[in-house]
Amino acid sequence: MYDTNDLRKGLRIEIDKVPYRISDAQFVKPGKGNTFCRVKMKNLINGSMLDRTWKSGEKISKAAVEDTKMQFLYVDGGNYHFMDQSSYEQIELSKEQVGESWKWLVEQMDVEVSLYEGVA
Repeated sequence: MYDTNDLRKGLRIEIDKVPYRISDAQFVKPGKGNTFCRVKMKNLINGSMLDRTWKSGEKISKAAVEDTKMQFLYVDGGNYHFMDQSSYEQIELSKEQVGESWKWLVEQMDVEVSLYEGVA
């Protein structure tokens, strides 16, 4: 669990069983009232953005996201194929899952793929 004081850019959190990556976190101290944290984050499943505000001291769950070193193999239609370099297991990702990163992919390139609960 994270405390609102731990929130910072790049941190991965889970809200309602959905993983998010924080893209911006601002701590606000109003003249009256308690401190709060205003956060902008990106949904790691579908890429949508979400704004959320938490009161100081609230707890937020860590996301079960694991980064795995993989090798980009090839593109087959709209699907991108990657291989885990330790187990030689292959996975297939759609263009939507790869996002804008497809522009820089070159065959045999080493990449880092984020897996949420074992699924890319």
